[in-house]
Amino acid sequence: MPAIPFKKWPKILQRPEVKGVFVGGCCCPWEEKPDPKETLAHAHLQKDGGIFRGWICFSSEKIPNKYVVIHELSHLISETGHSKRWRETVLKLGGKITACGGMQSYVPKKVDKLKKKA
Repeated sequence: MPAIPFKKWPKILQRPEVKGVFVGGCCCPWEEKPDPKETLAHAHLQKDGGIFRGWICFSSEKIPNKYVVIHELSHLISETGHSKRWRETVLKLGGKITACGGMQSYVPKKVDKLKKKA
């Protein structure tokens, strides 16, 4: 499957941080095609200025629900993995960090202070 033309991108992705949108695998020809049962999407965050930096790839041939889109866009905006800054970005864009849309929960786990002292 090819890259999607800019005019067909979801409105929320029409931002300067997003350089390309790909469906049906990965835009990077040397990457292994992701299994749609395991990975819904991924964002390319290469810090070395890689040619695919800023791309969002969706494993299936259709762009999934808005929560997956916001999840990946938040990686590009925050320039991080599943960090506090990323979670704040997700929520600011109207996404969720609780389990939804086929994704796991990204709510930070509380550390039991009693266990930590032991």
